[in-house]
Amino acid sequence: MIEVNNLTKSYGNNIILKQISFKIDRGSIYGFLGKNGAGKTTTMNILTGLIRYDSGDIYIDGLKFSENKRRLLKKNRLSA
Repeated sequence: MIEVNNLTKSYGNNIILKQISFKIDRGSIYGFLGKNGAGKTTTMNILTGLIRYDSGDIYIDGLKFSENKRRLLKKNRLSA
C-alpha cells in the first residue's frame, strides 16, 4: 500500500505539488493522468527516491518513507 498525505514540493517560488493526497491499495492498478506540468513526474521521482519533497508524509506498506527510505527502496527493488 502507498499512502501520500499533503505532499508539497516547490522549486524556488514555483509550487509544483501543493498538498496532494492519495492512497493506493496493494494489488490495485491506477493511471496517473494530468496536463503537462501538473506534477506527475515530480510525484513519481519523489516516490522512487530520486528527489526530496518539502513537506507531507508518505507511507509504503505502513512504514514512513522519510524514516525508512533505504530499506523500502531496497525491498521494493528486490520484489519487482
